[in-house]
Amino acid sequence: RPYTIYVQILESNELHSQVDKLLDKINSIEWQVDKTPLLGGLIDRAASNKNWRRADELWHNLVVELGIEPNSLCYNAYAKAHQLCGRPDVAADVVDEMLQKGLKLDHGNITVDYAENLL
Repeated sequence: RPYTIYVQILESNELHSQVDKLLDKINSIEWQVDKTPLLGGLIDRAASNKNWRRADELWHNLVVELGIEPNSLCYNAYAKAHQLCGRPDVAADVVDEMLQKGLKLDHGNITVDYAENLL
């Protein structure tokens, strides 16, 4: 967990190149821990920084490239990144993808945001 917290602190301070270097290390070694907290935390930091492009980049690197399986909290953070940047259509698409994967809307804020995005 200290590694996850450290990477999130770097991301909060928009030290993207340092974060990316550490993520490359994760990819090159066998890391036998649940990586979803890392994914959710980093995406949430990008959302807090109102940086949807960074959220997209992190999502691609961690989900597509590394194969981390996102949970509903990860999807919530990803949708939030787009919602906070004035991209409600993309946020709704993220939630749709989550629902298609069989995950539930089990967080109150995401349910309300999803309904608003569909309007």
